[in-house]
Amino acid sequence: MVDCAMNRETDWRPAARLWLVVLAFPWAFAGLAGLTAADLKIAVGKGDSRQRQSLVKRLAFSTEREIRFWCQGQNAAIPVRFLPAGRAQSLRRSGCVFGLKNAGDRRALVAELTRALLGRRALALSAATELAPEDVPQWLVAAIAFRVRMKDAKRPPGDWYVGSRILAAERQLPDLRFFVDHPFTPAEPLFYELYAESSACLLRVLQQADPRIVPKLLHKLDSRKKPSELLLELLPVKGDAKRVQAWYTKRVRQLTLRQDMFCSAEEIRRQLQKLETVSVKLPEGAGNGGSKETLLEDVPRDYKHQPGDLDKVQQELYKLLAESPPLLAPALERYIAAVKLLRRGKKRRFRKKIKAARKQFQHAYKQARKVREYLVSLEHRRYPPAKRLVRYFPLLEAGFAETEFDKALKSYLDTFEEEGRQ
Repeated sequence: MVDCAMNRETDWRPAARLWLVVLAFPWAFAGLAGLTAADLKIAVGKGDSRQRQSLVKRLAFSTEREIRFWCQGQNAAIPVRFLPAGRAQSLRRSGCVFGLKNAGDRRALVAELTRALLGRRALALSAATELAPEDVPQWLVAAIAFRVRMKDAKRPPGDWYVGSRILAAERQLPDLRFFVDHPFTPAEPLFYELYAESSACLLRVLQQADPRIVPKLLHKLDSRKKPSELLLELLPVKGDAKRVQAWYTKRVRQLTLRQDMFCSAEEIRRQLQKLETVSVKLPEGAGNGGSKETLLEDVPRDYKHQPGDLDKVQQELYKLLAESPPLLAPALERYIAAVKLLRRGKKRRFRKKIKAARKQFQHAYKQARKVREYLVSLEHRRYPPAKRLVRYFPLLEAGFAETEFDKALKSYLDTFEEEGRQ
Protein backbone atom coordinates (compact mmCIF):
# COMPACT_ATOMS: atom_id res chain seq x y z
CA MET A 1 0.00 0.00 0.00
CA VAL A 2 2.89 2.36 0.57
CA ASP A 3 3.90 4.60 -2.29
CA CYS A 4 7.43 3.23 -2.41
CA ALA A 5 6.25 -0.38 -2.79
CA MET A 6 8.51 -1.61 -0.01
CA ASN A 7 8.92 -5.38 -0.01
CA ARG A 8 10.37 -6.76 3.20
CA GLU A 9 11.62 -9.98 1.56
CA THR A 10 14.06 -8.36 -0.86
CA ASP A 11 17.57 -7.03 -0.45
CA TRP A 12 16.72 -3.69 -2.05
CA ARG A 13 14.87 -2.61 1.09
CA PRO A 14 17.87 -0.49 2.25
CA ALA A 15 17.49 1.49 -0.97
CA ALA A 16 13.83 2.09 -0.16
CA ARG A 17 14.81 3.09 3.35
CA LEU A 18 17.30 5.55 1.99
CA TRP A 19 14.68 7.08 -0.25
CA LEU A 20 12.27 7.42 2.67
CA VAL A 21 14.92 9.07 4.82
CA VAL A 22 15.95 11.49 2.09
CA LEU A 23 12.36 12.34 1.23
CA ALA A 24 11.27 12.60 4.86
CA PHE A 25 14.04 15.03 5.78
CA PRO A 26 12.28 18.15 4.44
CA TRP A 27 9.14 17.01 6.25
CA ALA A 28 11.01 17.00 9.55
CA PHE A 29 10.98 20.80 9.49
CA ALA A 30 7.58 21.26 7.91
CA GLY A 31 5.49 23.77 9.82
CA LEU A 32 8.53 25.62 11.18
CA ALA A 33 9.76 27.19 7.96
CA GLY A 34 10.50 30.86 8.57
CA LEU A 35 9.77 30.66 12.29
CA THR A 36 12.30 32.03 14.76
CA ALA A 37 12.95 31.51 18.46
CA ALA A 38 10.92 34.66 19.09
CA ASP A 39 7.97 33.26 17.13
CA LEU A 40 8.09 30.02 19.09
CA LYS A 41 8.76 31.88 22.36
CA ILE A 42 11.60 29.51 23.23
CA ALA A 43 14.81 30.75 24.84
CA VAL A 44 17.85 28.71 25.86
CA GLY A 45 20.18 29.95 28.58
CA LYS A 46 23.93 29.65 28.28
CA GLY A 47 25.23 26.28 29.38
CA ASP A 48 28.59 24.59 29.64
CA SER A 49 29.40 25.22 25.98
CA ARG A 50 28.01 26.75 22.82
CA GLN A 51 27.77 23.28 21.32
CA ARG A 52 25.54 22.10 24.16
CA GLN A 53 23.42 25.25 23.94
CA SER A 54 23.02 24.75 20.19
CA LEU A 55 21.97 21.11 20.71
CA VAL A 56 19.34 22.06 23.29
CA LYS A 57 17.99 24.76 21.03
CA ARG A 58 17.78 22.47 18.00
CA LEU A 59 16.06 19.67 19.93
CA ALA A 60 13.68 22.14 21.57
CA PHE A 61 12.68 23.45 18.14
CA SER A 62 12.18 19.91 16.81
CA THR A 63 10.09 19.00 19.85
CA GLU A 64 7.92 22.09 19.47
CA ARG A 65 7.42 21.23 15.80
CA GLU A 66 6.22 17.76 16.75
CA ILE A 67 3.84 19.14 19.38
CA ARG A 68 2.51 21.71 16.93
CA PHE A 69 1.66 18.86 14.55
CA TRP A 70 -0.28 16.96 17.21
CA CYS A 71 -2.02 20.18 18.31
CA GLN A 72 -2.86 20.98 14.68
CA GLY A 73 -0.74 24.08 14.36
CA GLN A 74 -2.06 25.87 17.44
CA ASN A 75 0.43 28.31 18.93
CA ALA A 76 1.52 28.33 22.55
CA ALA A 77 1.79 32.01 23.46
CA ILE A 78 3.42 31.32 26.84
CA PRO A 79 7.21 31.89 26.74
CA VAL A 80 9.55 29.18 28.01
CA ARG A 81 13.20 29.41 28.96
CA PHE A 82 15.49 26.40 29.34
CA LEU A 83 18.37 26.76 31.79
CA PRO A 84 21.34 24.56 32.81
CA ALA A 85 21.02 21.93 35.53
CA GLY A 86 20.43 23.04 39.09
CA ARG A 87 17.80 25.66 38.26
CA ALA A 88 14.18 25.40 39.37
CA GLN A 89 11.40 24.03 37.19
CA SER A 90 8.18 26.03 37.07
CA LEU A 91 5.34 26.04 34.56
CA ARG A 92 3.23 29.19 35.01
CA ARG A 93 0.93 31.11 32.68
CA SER A 94 3.15 34.14 33.13
CA GLY A 95 6.14 32.17 31.83
CA CYS A 96 7.88 28.81 32.12
CA VAL A 97 11.40 28.30 33.45
CA PHE A 98 12.82 24.82 33.14
CA GLY A 99 16.17 23.68 34.51
CA LEU A 100 17.48 20.74 32.49
CA LYS A 101 18.73 18.06 34.86
CA ASN A 102 19.96 15.55 32.27
CA ALA A 103 21.51 17.64 29.52
CA GLY A 104 24.29 15.04 29.11
CA ASP A 105 21.94 12.19 28.13
CA ARG A 106 20.15 12.89 24.84
CA ARG A 107 17.34 10.44 25.57
CA ALA A 108 16.63 12.09 28.92
CA LEU A 109 17.20 15.57 27.47
CA VAL A 110 14.52 15.15 24.82
CA ALA A 111 12.13 13.77 27.44
CA GLU A 112 12.66 16.85 29.65
CA LEU A 113 12.20 19.24 26.74
CA THR A 114 9.02 17.41 25.77
CA ARG A 115 7.61 17.53 29.29
CA ALA A 116 8.22 21.27 29.55
CA LEU A 117 6.76 22.10 26.14
CA LEU A 118 3.73 19.85 26.67
CA GLY A 119 3.21 21.51 30.06
CA ARG A 120 3.35 24.92 28.41
CA ARG A 121 0.81 23.77 25.85
CA ALA A 122 -1.49 22.42 28.58
CA LEU A 123 -1.45 25.83 30.30
CA ALA A 124 -2.34 27.52 27.02
CA LEU A 125 -5.27 25.14 26.45
CA SER A 126 -6.71 25.24 29.97
CA ALA A 127 -7.71 27.79 32.55
CA ALA A 128 -4.98 26.74 35.01
CA THR A 129 -2.44 29.34 36.12
CA GLU A 130 0.24 26.85 37.17
CA LEU A 131 1.13 23.27 36.44
CA ALA A 132 3.55 20.79 37.98
CA PRO A 133 5.83 19.13 35.38
CA GLU A 134 4.87 15.69 36.68
CA ASP A 135 1.18 16.40 35.91
CA VAL A 136 1.90 15.79 32.22
CA PRO A 137 1.29 12.04 31.57
CA GLN A 138 4.59 10.20 31.25
CA TRP A 139 3.31 7.99 28.45
CA LEU A 140 2.52 11.08 26.34
CA VAL A 141 5.93 12.58 27.09
CA ALA A 142 7.62 9.32 26.11
CA ALA A 143 5.55 9.07 22.90
CA ILE A 144 6.36 12.57 21.63
CA ALA A 145 10.02 12.31 22.69
CA PHE A 146 10.35 8.97 20.88
CA ARG A 147 9.05 10.48 17.63
CA VAL A 148 11.43 13.45 17.98
CA ARG A 149 14.43 11.15 18.47
CA MET A 150 13.47 8.89 15.57
CA LYS A 151 13.15 11.86 13.21
CA ASP A 152 16.36 13.41 14.53
CA ALA A 153 18.15 10.12 13.78
CA LYS A 154 16.44 10.04 10.35
CA ARG A 155 14.96 6.60 11.00
CA PRO A 156 12.28 5.63 8.44
CA PRO A 157 8.80 5.34 10.02
CA GLY A 158 8.56 1.72 8.90
CA ASP A 159 11.21 0.83 11.50
CA TRP A 160 9.74 2.73 14.44
CA TYR A 161 7.48 0.06 15.93
CA VAL A 162 9.63 -3.07 15.79
CA GLY A 163 9.02 -4.06 19.42
CA SER A 164 5.28 -3.37 19.21
CA ARG A 165 5.11 -5.39 15.99
CA ILE A 166 6.64 -8.41 17.75
CA LEU A 167 4.34 -8.07 20.76
CA ALA A 168 1.29 -7.64 18.53
CA ALA A 169 2.20 -10.66 16.40
CA GLU A 170 2.55 -12.79 19.53
CA ARG A 171 -0.58 -11.22 21.08
CA GLN A 172 1.48 -10.16 24.10
CA LEU A 173 0.59 -6.45 24.24
CA PRO A 174 0.59 -5.00 27.78
CA ASP A 175 -2.58 -4.20 29.66
CA LEU A 176 -3.46 -0.68 28.54
CA ARG A 177 -4.39 0.73 31.96
CA PHE A 178 -1.39 -0.75 33.74
CA PHE A 179 0.92 0.31 30.91
CA VAL A 180 -0.23 3.96 31.03
CA ASP A 181 -0.14 4.21 34.85
CA HIS A 182 3.27 2.57 35.39
CA PRO A 183 5.85 4.29 33.17
CA PHE A 184 9.58 3.69 32.90
CA THR A 185 12.10 6.53 32.98
CA PRO A 186 15.22 7.20 30.84
CA ALA A 187 17.26 6.02 33.84
CA GLU A 188 16.26 2.49 32.70
CA PRO A 189 17.30 2.79 29.02
CA LEU A 190 16.32 -0.66 27.76
CA PHE A 191 12.87 -0.75 29.33
CA TYR A 192 12.28 2.93 28.63
CA GLU A 193 13.01 2.50 24.93
CA LEU A 194 10.38 -0.22 24.59
CA TYR A 195 7.98 1.79 26.74
CA ALA A 196 8.53 4.91 24.61
CA GLU A 197 8.00 2.96 21.39
CA SER A 198 4.80 1.41 22.75
CA SER A 199 3.62 4.86 23.85
CA ALA A 200 4.28 6.29 20.37
CA CYS A 201 2.37 3.39 18.87
CA LEU A 202 -0.55 4.06 21.25
CA LEU A 203 -0.53 7.75 20.34
CA ARG A 204 -0.64 6.91 16.65
CA VAL A 205 -3.58 4.56 17.21
CA LEU A 206 -5.43 7.23 19.20
CA GLN A 207 -4.77 9.82 16.52
CA GLN A 208 -6.34 7.58 13.90
CA ALA A 209 -9.51 7.52 15.99
CA ASP A 210 -9.45 11.23 16.93
CA PRO A 211 -7.02 13.74 15.36
CA ARG A 212 -7.56 16.10 18.30
CA ILE A 213 -6.66 13.60 20.98
CA VAL A 214 -3.58 15.48 22.25
CA PRO A 215 -5.24 18.92 22.69
CA LYS A 216 -8.20 17.25 24.38
CA LEU A 217 -5.95 15.34 26.74
CA LEU A 218 -3.87 18.39 27.66
CA HIS A 219 -7.03 20.42 28.21
CA LYS A 220 -8.35 17.84 30.69
CA LEU A 221 -5.16 17.40 32.75
CA ASP A 222 -6.04 16.80 36.37
CA SER A 223 -3.48 15.84 39.00
CA ARG A 224 -6.21 14.11 41.00
CA LYS A 225 -6.80 11.53 38.25
CA LYS A 226 -4.63 8.69 37.06
CA PRO A 227 -3.35 8.93 33.47
CA SER A 228 -5.46 5.90 32.55
CA GLU A 229 -8.62 7.59 33.86
CA LEU A 230 -7.97 10.68 31.73
CA LEU A 231 -7.28 8.53 28.70
CA LEU A 232 -10.34 6.29 29.10
CA GLU A 233 -12.58 9.36 29.15
CA LEU A 234 -11.40 10.22 25.62
CA LEU A 235 -11.33 6.77 24.04
CA PRO A 236 -13.88 6.16 21.27
CA VAL A 237 -14.74 2.82 22.84
CA LYS A 238 -16.58 2.57 26.14
CA GLY A 239 -17.18 -0.38 28.40
CA ASP A 240 -15.30 -2.68 30.72
CA ALA A 241 -11.54 -3.22 30.75
CA LYS A 242 -11.82 -6.32 28.55
CA ARG A 243 -13.56 -4.42 25.76
CA VAL A 244 -11.10 -1.52 25.93
CA GLN A 245 -8.14 -3.92 25.81
CA ALA A 246 -9.64 -5.73 22.82
CA TRP A 247 -10.01 -2.44 20.95
CA TYR A 248 -6.43 -1.44 21.79
CA THR A 249 -5.04 -4.81 20.71
CA LYS A 250 -6.94 -4.80 17.43
CA ARG A 251 -5.83 -1.27 16.50
CA VAL A 252 -2.17 -1.87 17.38
CA ARG A 253 -2.15 -5.06 15.31
CA GLN A 254 -3.68 -3.22 12.36
CA LEU A 255 -1.03 -0.50 12.59
CA THR A 256 2.08 -2.58 13.20
CA LEU A 257 1.41 -5.74 11.21
CA ARG A 258 0.55 -4.01 7.98
CA GLN A 259 3.48 -4.04 5.59
CA ASP A 260 3.54 -0.31 4.93
CA MET A 261 3.34 2.66 7.27
CA PHE A 262 1.84 5.06 4.70
CA CYS A 263 -1.15 5.11 2.40
CA SER A 264 -0.31 5.03 -1.29
CA ALA A 265 -0.05 8.29 -3.19
CA GLU A 266 -3.07 7.18 -5.24
CA GLU A 267 -5.19 6.72 -2.11
CA ILE A 268 -4.10 10.09 -0.69
CA ARG A 269 -4.96 11.74 -4.00
CA ARG A 270 -8.39 10.07 -4.11
CA GLN A 271 -9.28 11.17 -0.57
CA LEU A 272 -7.95 14.68 -1.16
CA GLN A 273 -10.17 15.12 -4.21
CA LYS A 274 -13.19 14.34 -2.03
CA LEU A 275 -12.14 16.87 0.62
CA GLU A 276 -11.51 19.76 -1.77
CA THR A 277 -15.01 19.63 -3.27
CA VAL A 278 -18.39 20.60 -1.81
CA SER A 279 -21.94 19.96 -2.94
CA VAL A 280 -23.49 23.26 -4.07
CA LYS A 281 -27.25 23.58 -4.49
CA LEU A 282 -28.29 24.53 -8.02
CA PRO A 283 -31.12 26.89 -8.96
CA GLU A 284 -34.57 25.34 -9.26
CA GLY A 285 -35.04 23.35 -12.45
CA ALA A 286 -31.39 22.35 -12.77
CA GLY A 287 -30.42 18.70 -13.16
CA ASN A 288 -28.23 16.39 -11.05
CA GLY A 289 -30.74 16.34 -8.22
CA GLY A 290 -30.45 20.07 -7.65
CA SER A 291 -26.75 20.09 -6.67
CA LYS A 292 -23.28 19.65 -8.14
CA GLU A 293 -19.77 18.99 -6.86
CA THR A 294 -17.64 22.15 -6.92
CA LEU A 295 -14.07 22.92 -5.89
CA LEU A 296 -13.81 24.89 -2.67
CA GLU A 297 -12.39 27.97 -4.40
CA ASP A 298 -15.06 27.91 -7.14
CA VAL A 299 -18.15 28.07 -4.93
CA PRO A 300 -20.31 31.19 -5.39
CA ARG A 301 -19.22 34.15 -3.30
CA ASP A 302 -22.52 34.16 -1.42
CA TYR A 303 -22.22 30.45 -0.57
CA LYS A 304 -22.19 29.81 3.17
CA HIS A 305 -20.49 26.70 4.50
CA GLN A 306 -22.47 24.72 7.04
CA PRO A 307 -21.23 24.97 10.65
CA GLY A 308 -18.61 22.35 11.26
CA ASP A 309 -18.03 21.53 7.57
CA LEU A 310 -14.67 23.29 7.32
CA ASP A 311 -13.65 21.98 10.72
CA LYS A 312 -14.33 18.45 9.48
CA VAL A 313 -12.31 19.10 6.32
CA GLN A 314 -9.40 20.30 8.43
CA GLN A 315 -9.55 17.23 10.67
CA GLU A 316 -9.57 14.90 7.67
CA LEU A 317 -6.60 16.74 6.16
CA TYR A 318 -4.63 16.19 9.34
CA LYS A 319 -5.49 12.48 9.15
CA LEU A 320 -4.22 12.41 5.57
CA LEU A 321 -1.05 14.19 6.64
CA ALA A 322 -0.33 11.50 9.23
CA GLU A 323 -0.88 8.73 6.65
CA SER A 324 0.86 10.49 3.78
CA PRO A 325 4.14 9.48 2.12
CA PRO A 326 6.75 12.15 3.01
CA LEU A 327 6.84 13.59 -0.51
CA LEU A 328 3.20 14.65 -0.32
CA ALA A 329 3.28 16.07 3.22
CA PRO A 330 4.39 19.68 2.45
CA ALA A 331 1.57 20.09 -0.08
CA LEU A 332 -0.98 18.74 2.42
CA GLU A 333 0.26 21.21 5.02
CA ARG A 334 -0.34 23.94 2.47
CA TYR A 335 -3.90 22.68 2.00
CA ILE A 336 -4.40 22.86 5.76
CA ALA A 337 -3.11 26.44 5.85
CA ALA A 338 -5.54 27.33 3.04
CA VAL A 339 -8.54 25.85 4.88
CA LYS A 340 -7.58 27.79 8.00
CA LEU A 341 -7.70 31.00 5.93
CA LEU A 342 -11.18 30.08 4.68
CA ARG A 343 -12.36 29.42 8.23
CA ARG A 344 -11.24 32.95 9.13
CA GLY A 345 -13.14 34.40 6.18
CA LYS A 346 -10.03 35.28 4.16
CA LYS A 347 -11.52 34.06 0.89
CA ARG A 348 -9.21 35.90 -1.51
CA ARG A 349 -6.07 34.67 0.23
CA PHE A 350 -7.65 31.23 0.49
CA ARG A 351 -8.18 30.96 -3.28
CA LYS A 352 -4.58 31.87 -3.97
CA LYS A 353 -3.27 29.50 -1.31
CA ILE A 354 -5.30 26.44 -2.30
CA LYS A 355 -4.42 26.79 -5.99
CA ALA A 356 -0.73 26.86 -5.03
CA ALA A 357 -1.28 23.83 -2.76
CA ARG A 358 -2.98 21.89 -5.55
CA LYS A 359 -0.16 22.68 -7.98
CA GLN A 360 2.44 21.60 -5.40
CA PHE A 361 0.53 18.39 -4.69
CA GLN A 362 0.26 17.46 -8.36
CA HIS A 363 4.01 17.95 -8.78
CA ALA A 364 4.78 15.89 -5.66
CA TYR A 365 2.33 13.19 -6.77
CA LYS A 366 4.16 12.79 -10.08
CA GLN A 367 7.47 12.54 -8.21
CA ALA A 368 6.03 9.91 -5.87
CA ARG A 369 4.85 7.85 -8.83
CA LYS A 370 8.33 8.05 -10.39
CA VAL A 371 9.93 6.89 -7.12
CA ARG A 372 7.56 3.94 -6.98
CA GLU A 373 8.25 2.99 -10.59
CA TYR A 374 11.99 3.23 -10.00
CA LEU A 375 11.92 1.01 -6.93
CA VAL A 376 9.71 -1.55 -8.63
CA SER A 377 12.06 -1.64 -11.64
CA LEU A 378 15.00 -1.97 -9.24
CA GLU A 379 13.32 -4.97 -7.64
CA HIS A 380 12.66 -6.59 -11.01
CA ARG A 381 16.26 -6.10 -12.12
CA ARG A 382 17.72 -7.61 -8.99
CA TYR A 383 15.03 -10.24 -8.46
CA PRO A 384 13.37 -11.21 -11.76
CA PRO A 385 10.41 -13.62 -11.47
CA ALA A 386 12.51 -16.65 -12.44
CA LYS A 387 15.05 -15.90 -9.73
CA ARG A 388 12.31 -15.62 -7.12
CA LEU A 389 10.88 -19.00 -8.08
CA VAL A 390 14.29 -20.65 -7.65
CA ARG A 391 13.88 -20.35 -3.89
CA TYR A 392 10.77 -22.51 -4.00
CA PHE A 393 12.19 -25.39 -6.07
CA PRO A 394 13.87 -27.13 -3.10
CA LEU A 395 10.56 -26.90 -1.23
CA LEU A 396 8.70 -28.46 -4.14
CA GLU A 397 11.27 -31.23 -4.47
CA ALA A 398 11.10 -31.88 -0.75
CA GLY A 399 7.33 -32.09 -0.99
CA PHE A 400 7.50 -34.81 -3.64
CA ALA A 401 10.45 -36.68 -2.12
CA GLU A 402 9.75 -39.94 -0.37
CA THR A 403 10.34 -39.63 3.35
CA GLU A 404 11.26 -42.33 5.87
CA PHE A 405 7.66 -42.25 7.06
CA ASP A 406 6.43 -42.90 3.49
CA LYS A 407 8.83 -45.82 3.10
CA ALA A 408 7.77 -47.39 6.40
CA LEU A 409 4.06 -46.99 5.61
CA LYS A 410 4.54 -48.43 2.11
CA SER A 411 6.35 -51.48 3.49
CA TYR A 412 3.58 -52.03 6.02
CA LEU A 413 0.87 -51.79 3.36
CA ASP A 414 2.79 -54.27 1.20
CA THR A 415 2.31 -56.88 3.93
CA PHE A 416 -1.46 -56.62 3.35
CA GLU A 417 -0.96 -57.52 -0.29
CA GLU A 418 1.20 -60.50 0.63
CA GLU A 419 -1.43 -61.73 3.13
CA GLY A 420 -4.06 -61.47 0.41
CA ARG A 421 -2.07 -63.58 -1.95
CA GLN A 422 -1.71 -66.29 0.68
